[in-house]
Amino acid sequence: MGRIFAGMFGSVAFLVVILRNLFSGGAVEASLESACLALAAFSAFGGWLGATAEWTIEQSVRKNVEAAFSAVSSTQPDASKPPSS
Repeated sequence: MGRIFAGMFGSVAFLVVILRNLFSGGAVEASLESACLALAAFSAFGGWLGATAEWTIEQSVRKNVEAAFSAVSSTQPDASKPPSS
């Protein structure tokens, strides 16, 4: 998920800076330099954001699965005990 967010954020930032400089009549070299810096910064931010989101989702799913397993195991008889007659 981190790679996806990094790719999306970086690409959008690059495109926005290029379009901004294209419409404002900026120099090509300055436009590309600004766009590359924006690409790097927003890719790093998107990677961090995606990794954080993935970790949060995994923790939530793990918590729900553990709760479901504990509910199922508490309703089933313990297999390690011999049956009482």
